[in-house]
Amino acid sequence: FSDRLVICSNYLKSSINPFTKTLSIASGHAISELSLISNNFDITCSDLEIPQCYEALKKLFGHFNYLKLNILKDTINTEFDNIYSISTCYVFSDQNLEKFFINVHKMLKKNGILILDHAGSEDNLTSFFFNDIYLVIEAHLIYYLSKIFNKKIGFKFYNNFGYRRKNRDIKQFAKKFGFEFIDIKE
Repeated sequence: FSDRLVICSNYLKSSINPFTKTLSIASGHAISELSLISNNFDITCSDLEIPQCYEALKKLFGHFNYLKLNILKDTINTEFDNIYSISTCYVFSDQNLEKFFINVHKMLKKNGILILDHAGSEDNLTSFFFNDIYLVIEAHLIYYLSKIFNKKIGFKFYNNFGYRRKNRDIKQFAKKFGFEFIDIKE
């Protein structure tokens, strides 16, 4: 584990009751989840595709569920006591973030807990300058210089690398869909 994954794993171990049903959204290769599963937590992993290593992971760590789930389009008929999503929401537009909260709400038991890491930090002068000024100017400069010098550099300026939101922005989205803010750890 990298430092960030150790912090995340320790937080999840202290925040989730191992005797409750938990869904992990966007589990990938289930690196964070396997730490919990090996400590007898009831974790169901999910992602857009079940990873090819799933069968090998079951041999190493024992049986655990892994679902093919697109949280922006799908829900399942199972309700969970806890749902967590680590470093996923930053890739969602506002419209997709709304879909995320709607679908999570459908699968979470009443009084269930959503643990969310939106992979962002509170806004500060450095992040504002770098993301909203420097990177935008740099992208436009490269694009227009390539046009001036008639060079094809394989650069298109139209996409976003992720959505930087403040904690209060995430809280507002969550509240809109019936979630109540309980705690924040930074």
